[in-house]
Amino acid sequence: MKFVAWLTVGLLLGPSVLRIAQPEWFEMLSFVAGGLFMFFAGLELRFLSLQADAKFLSVGFLGAFCVPFFIGYVAFNQNVFLALALSISAIPVAIQIL
Repeated sequence: MKFVAWLTVGLLLGPSVLRIAQPEWFEMLSFVAGGLFMFFAGLELRFLSLQADAKFLSVGFLGAFCVPFFIGYVAFNQNVFLALALSISAIPVAIQIL
């Protein structure tokens, strides 16, 4: 429930809704923050337990990457770039949920 609240508040307070001009350094900061987020998510990965959880991880991969890719491919008229962007942007959301 907290995750849904974060998404809602982010949409309501986002710069596009309030028409707030973003400073030039904001884009670079967002790239660095996204990279750090994915780095720390990778640090939490336990490589020794991957084989034991192979079935769970394969289902998670299908749900977090393949399903959004297929939906984006169909919804965006077979545009692979937009489908890939949709599926990659779904991964951080899946990490937060899991």
